[in-house]
Amino acid sequence: MNYKENPATYILLVINIFIWLALEALGSSSNPETLRDFGAITYIDIRTGQYWRYISAIFLHIGIMHLIVNSISLFILGSLLERLLGSPKFTIIYIASGIGGSALSYSMISPWAVGAGASGAIFGCLGALGIFFLLNKNSLGRGGKENFNAVLIMAIINFGFGFAFPSIDNWAHLGGFISGAIMSAGLSPRIKLYSYYNPNKSSPYTITLRQLMAVPSLILIIYIFTWLGNSRFQ
Repeated sequence: MNYKENPATYILLVINIFIWLALEALGSSSNPETLRDFGAITYIDIRTGQYWRYISAIFLHIGIMHLIVNSISLFILGSLLERLLGSPKFTIIYIASGIGGSALSYSMISPWAVGAGASGAIFGCLGALGIFFLLNKNSLGRGGKENFNAVLIMAIINFGFGFAFPSIDNWAHLGGFISGAIMSAGLSPRIKLYSYYNPNKSSPYTITLRQLMAVPSLILIIYIFTWLGNSRFQ
């Protein structure tokens, strides 16, 4: 993999590393107050209207191992999704999944906890890959079906691992996975049997219902997650 093939993945990796270094330089990436200053998810802050934290929290990581694990996952899943859909669609799915993951995390987070990380966006890439292979499993033949099954198994294992350890924010993972699947349903193309597919070459196509409903569905999901969070402790 090189930069020209997957520029968005590389840019996101650089941003994550740069912000982590800034966290370490100005305090500590494990310090709740430093994380909060940089835009981590906290119930009180978002409850008072700081919804921009849904985005900023995507680029924060708690400790070096959190950064390394998410960077490896982004490198693998993000580069694959970017090659399949192209950089613009991949970027949209990544950010949208991160927002969805942050929103569900907010709806379930403890009032005293601090949430951060790209895990929701990365799980969104996993959900997006699942939908891509599901839509094209017949056109891609045996390989498409095997890839879909592999994504499904990977998702089950990762969710099971997340629920086994209370310190992992599996709600962010779930919110990101759902959001990525929704956006992929609208952005993933149907590949014609035996046709050459180039994600970077634009071509006219008819807008279908699934494409038309992707963004409104995501907005509705994020609104519901936010409403659930705002409705707590009243």
